[in-house]
Amino acid sequence: MSFWFVLFLTFFSPLLCFTEINIISIIYDIVNNTHHLKETNTIIDSEIRIEDEVKIGRYCTFRAGPGNVLIDKETNFGAFNFIAGYGGLEIGKYSAIGPHSVIMTYTHLFEDASIPIRFQDLKVKKVTIGEGVWLGAHVVVLPGVTIGNGAIVGAGAVVIKDIPSYSIAAGVPAKVIRKRK
Repeated sequence: MSFWFVLFLTFFSPLLCFTEINIISIIYDIVNNTHHLKETNTIIDSEIRIEDEVKIGRYCTFRAGPGNVLIDKETNFGAFNFIAGYGGLEIGKYSAIGPHSVIMTYTHLFEDASIPIRFQDLKVKKVTIGEGVWLGAHVVVLPGVTIGNGAIVGAGAVVIKDIPSYSIAAGVPAKVIRKRK
Protein backbone atom coordinates (compact mmCIF):
# COMPACT_ATOMS: atom_id res chain seq x y z
CA MET A 1 0.00 0.00 0.00
CA SER A 2 1.58 3.30 -1.00
CA PHE A 3 2.04 6.17 1.43
CA TRP A 4 -0.30 8.46 -0.54
CA PHE A 5 -3.05 5.85 -0.69
CA VAL A 6 -2.78 5.33 3.08
CA LEU A 7 -2.87 9.10 3.61
CA PHE A 8 -5.95 9.36 1.38
CA LEU A 9 -7.72 6.59 3.30
CA THR A 10 -6.81 8.14 6.64
CA PHE A 11 -8.56 11.40 5.81
CA PHE A 12 -11.34 10.33 3.47
CA SER A 13 -12.48 6.82 4.47
CA PRO A 14 -15.22 8.20 6.79
CA LEU A 15 -16.67 9.96 3.75
CA LEU A 16 -16.65 6.88 1.53
CA CYS A 17 -20.18 5.60 1.96
CA PHE A 18 -19.63 2.47 -0.11
CA THR A 19 -17.28 0.90 2.41
CA GLU A 20 -18.43 -1.09 5.42
CA ILE A 21 -14.99 -1.27 7.00
CA ASN A 22 -13.45 1.49 9.05
CA ILE A 23 -10.00 1.52 7.53
CA ILE A 24 -8.68 4.20 9.86
CA SER A 25 -8.90 1.95 12.89
CA ILE A 26 -6.52 -0.67 11.49
CA ILE A 27 -4.37 1.49 9.24
CA TYR A 28 -1.60 2.02 11.81
CA ASP A 29 -1.13 -1.69 12.28
CA ILE A 30 -1.12 -2.45 8.55
CA VAL A 31 1.35 0.28 7.63
CA ASN A 32 3.80 0.19 10.53
CA ASN A 33 3.35 -3.37 11.80
CA THR A 34 5.00 -2.22 15.04
CA HIS A 35 3.93 -0.84 18.37
CA HIS A 36 5.84 1.27 20.87
CA LEU A 37 5.57 0.45 24.55
CA LYS A 38 4.96 3.47 26.76
CA GLU A 39 7.96 4.97 28.52
CA THR A 40 10.45 2.77 26.63
CA ASN A 41 12.11 2.80 23.26
CA THR A 42 11.25 -0.85 22.66
CA ILE A 43 9.62 -1.71 19.36
CA ILE A 44 7.46 -4.82 19.31
CA ASP A 45 6.73 -6.61 16.07
CA SER A 46 3.17 -7.81 15.84
CA GLU A 47 0.71 -8.96 13.25
CA ILE A 48 -2.97 -8.55 12.58
CA ARG A 49 -3.93 -11.20 10.04
CA ILE A 50 -7.42 -11.04 8.59
CA GLU A 51 -8.39 -13.88 6.26
CA ASP A 52 -10.75 -13.77 3.25
CA GLU A 53 -14.33 -12.50 3.35
CA VAL A 54 -14.16 -11.04 6.86
CA LYS A 55 -16.67 -8.22 7.36
CA ILE A 56 -15.77 -5.43 9.74
CA GLY A 57 -18.44 -2.92 10.71
CA ARG A 58 -17.77 0.77 11.01
CA TYR A 59 -15.60 2.22 13.76
CA CYS A 60 -14.04 -1.05 14.90
CA THR A 61 -10.60 -0.89 16.48
CA PHE A 62 -8.05 -3.71 16.23
CA ARG A 63 -4.78 -3.67 18.18
CA ALA A 64 -1.97 -6.21 18.40
CA GLY A 65 1.38 -6.51 20.11
CA PRO A 66 3.21 -8.23 21.59
CA GLY A 67 0.68 -10.95 20.74
CA ASN A 68 -0.76 -11.43 17.27
CA VAL A 69 -4.38 -11.11 16.19
CA LEU A 70 -5.50 -13.87 13.82
CA ILE A 71 -9.02 -13.71 12.37
CA ASP A 72 -10.10 -16.66 10.24
CA LYS A 73 -12.27 -16.49 7.12
CA GLU A 74 -15.87 -15.32 6.92
CA THR A 75 -15.99 -13.83 10.41
CA ASN A 76 -18.26 -10.81 10.91
CA PHE A 77 -17.75 -7.91 13.30
CA GLY A 78 -20.59 -5.52 14.11
CA ALA A 79 -19.95 -1.79 14.41
CA PHE A 80 -17.98 -0.19 17.27
CA ASN A 81 -16.05 -3.27 18.43
CA PHE A 82 -12.79 -2.89 20.34
CA ILE A 83 -10.39 -5.79 19.86
CA ALA A 84 -7.25 -5.50 22.03
CA GLY A 85 -5.03 -8.40 21.04
CA TYR A 86 -1.91 -7.47 23.02
CA GLY A 87 -1.81 -10.89 24.66
CA GLY A 88 -2.67 -12.76 21.48
CA LEU A 89 -6.07 -13.46 19.96
CA GLU A 90 -7.41 -16.12 17.61
CA ILE A 91 -10.94 -16.08 16.24
CA GLY A 92 -12.11 -19.11 14.25
CA LYS A 93 -13.89 -19.08 10.91
CA TYR A 94 -17.60 -18.33 10.52
CA SER A 95 -17.84 -16.49 13.86
CA ALA A 96 -20.05 -13.45 14.50
CA ILE A 97 -19.10 -10.70 16.93
CA GLY A 98 -22.06 -8.43 17.75
CA PRO A 99 -21.83 -4.63 17.80
CA HIS A 100 -20.19 -2.78 20.69
CA SER A 101 -18.37 -5.90 21.88
CA VAL A 102 -14.97 -5.77 23.57
CA ILE A 103 -12.33 -8.49 23.53
CA MET A 104 -9.50 -7.78 25.98
CA THR A 105 -6.29 -9.78 26.18
CA TYR A 106 -4.72 -7.64 28.87
CA THR A 107 -5.58 -6.15 32.22
CA HIS A 108 -3.91 -3.57 34.42
CA LEU A 109 -2.08 -4.61 37.57
CA PHE A 110 -2.94 -2.57 40.64
CA GLU A 111 -1.06 -4.08 43.62
CA ASP A 112 1.01 -0.98 44.46
CA ALA A 113 -1.39 1.68 45.78
CA SER A 114 1.38 4.31 45.71
CA ILE A 115 1.59 4.15 41.90
CA PRO A 116 -1.33 5.19 39.69
CA ILE A 117 -2.81 2.14 37.98
CA ARG A 118 -2.13 3.67 34.61
CA PHE A 119 1.63 3.45 35.26
CA GLN A 120 1.68 -0.13 36.55
CA ASP A 121 2.41 -3.14 34.38
CA LEU A 122 -0.07 -4.99 32.23
CA LYS A 123 -0.91 -8.68 32.58
CA VAL A 124 -1.52 -10.26 29.16
CA LYS A 125 -3.22 -13.58 28.39
CA LYS A 126 -4.28 -15.05 25.07
CA VAL A 127 -7.97 -15.27 24.13
CA THR A 128 -9.17 -18.01 21.81
CA ILE A 129 -12.61 -17.94 20.17
CA GLY A 130 -13.51 -21.10 18.25
CA GLU A 131 -15.23 -21.63 14.91
CA GLY A 132 -18.86 -20.66 14.40
CA VAL A 133 -19.11 -18.72 17.66
CA TRP A 134 -21.76 -16.02 18.11
CA LEU A 135 -21.11 -13.19 20.57
CA GLY A 136 -24.19 -11.00 21.01
CA ALA A 137 -24.12 -7.21 21.25
CA HIS A 138 -22.15 -5.58 24.08
CA VAL A 139 -20.33 -8.78 25.10
CA VAL A 140 -17.07 -8.32 27.01
CA VAL A 141 -14.46 -11.10 26.85
CA LEU A 142 -11.67 -10.84 29.42
CA PRO A 143 -8.06 -12.12 29.21
CA GLY A 144 -7.24 -15.82 29.22
CA VAL A 145 -10.67 -17.02 28.09
CA THR A 146 -11.34 -19.78 25.56
CA ILE A 147 -14.76 -19.91 23.93
CA GLY A 148 -15.35 -23.29 22.27
CA ASN A 149 -16.62 -24.01 18.76
CA GLY A 150 -20.28 -23.26 18.12
CA ALA A 151 -20.82 -21.47 21.45
CA ILE A 152 -23.29 -18.62 21.85
CA VAL A 153 -22.76 -15.78 24.33
CA GLY A 154 -25.82 -13.66 25.06
CA ALA A 155 -25.94 -9.89 24.71
CA GLY A 156 -24.36 -7.92 27.54
CA ALA A 157 -22.50 -10.90 29.02
CA VAL A 158 -19.07 -10.58 30.63
CA VAL A 159 -17.00 -13.70 29.93
CA ILE A 160 -14.45 -14.32 32.69
CA LYS A 161 -14.12 -18.13 32.38
CA ASP A 162 -13.94 -20.62 29.53
CA ILE A 163 -17.17 -21.46 27.69
CA PRO A 164 -17.34 -25.07 26.41
CA SER A 165 -18.11 -25.88 22.78
CA TYR A 166 -21.77 -25.78 21.73
CA SER A 167 -22.86 -24.10 24.97
CA ILE A 168 -25.11 -21.10 25.44
CA ALA A 169 -23.87 -18.65 28.07
CA ALA A 170 -25.35 -15.43 29.39
CA GLY A 171 -25.15 -13.04 32.33
CA VAL A 172 -22.62 -11.11 34.35
CA PRO A 173 -20.45 -13.04 34.83
CA ALA A 174 -21.35 -15.31 31.92
CA LYS A 175 -22.56 -18.76 32.95
CA VAL A 176 -23.56 -21.69 30.79
CA ILE A 177 -27.36 -21.89 30.78
CA ARG A 178 -27.72 -24.86 28.43
CA LYS A 179 -26.10 -26.84 25.63
CA ARG A 180 -27.00 -26.53 21.96
CA LYS A 181 -28.62 -29.61 20.41
